Amino acid sequence: MITIRRASALTLAMTTLAACGGGGGGGGGVPPNPIPDYISFTNASFAADSALEGRLLITGAGAAEIRALTGTLTHNTRALTKLTDGGAYSLTDPDGDDSGTWTDGTITFQPDGAQSGTYDFTALYRLAAPTDGGSVVIGVTLDSADIPTVNTTTGGVVYTGEALIDGSTDPGGAGTSLSGSGNSRVTVNFGTDTVDVVIDTISGVPYDSIEITGMTFSGDRTAFEGGTLAIIDGGIDVSGTLLGGSVASSAAGDFYGIDGNDNPDEVGGVFIGEGGTGEIYGGFLAD
Repeated sequence: MITIRRASALTLAMTTLAACGGGGGGGGGVPPNPIPDYISFTNASFAADSALEGRLLITGAGAAEIRALTGTLTHNTRALTKLTDGGAYSLTDPDGDDSGTWTDGTITFQPDGAQSGTYDFTALYRLAAPTDGGSVVIGVTLDSADIPTVNTTTGGVVYTGEALIDGSTDPGGAGTSLSGSGNSRVTVNFGTDTVDVVIDTISGVPYDSIEITGMTFSGDRTAFEGGTLAIIDGGIDVSGTLLGGSVASSAAGDFYGIDGNDNPDEVGGVFIGEGGTGEIYGGFLAD
């Protein structure tokens, strides 16, 4: 999608976000970006800052958790500052993202080699930390004034892209792998403030697709969260079979950029499903 941002009188401010603050899931506080355009996330020639927001999915020794992220990107130096989840992690990399990787020597956001798409305003990373791993979706903050309240197509706006999945039927033992990469289809209904995701075309796994239904807009409507995750095989929900008994799930994401129809240009998020013995998690991007 081609991004066309209408001019405004907005200015950039520095942000610090608590775990549930900002456009990432719980209220105001995320600053707008510079006029007249949203700057591409990968742009390294423009001498300006962009506010960032996104989602961090943490998996490790403790219970999996999704947190909201905010930070600041200086485009021409690729420096990343004050990227915080309001909790355990805060990452500043003044030297920029060498080879696409951000790190402070302890916490690292590493691009995933399986990602094949090209996105203007957001990116998907893997988290590498001393005791935790997980998925990270981060991008240029979208101003809430640019979120539509009606659909430009009947039933909602459909975005297509990709997803990266990790998981196992028994992460601590000899379980069956649930990991892979696939296609994502994200349906956003701006009239009802709902988001549904289907991830399919995943090779080498014992299921056909992952469906996340019923996520709802949150905060200032630049983000969404909640929903129910189901693992589908042959048209049947096999979540309990693969993950062991009752499954608890969560998902969240954000909108990025503006396209020629005045819809958000891109969408990205993370998800987690946990049962009695297994887990499945990952991230998705679409435009």
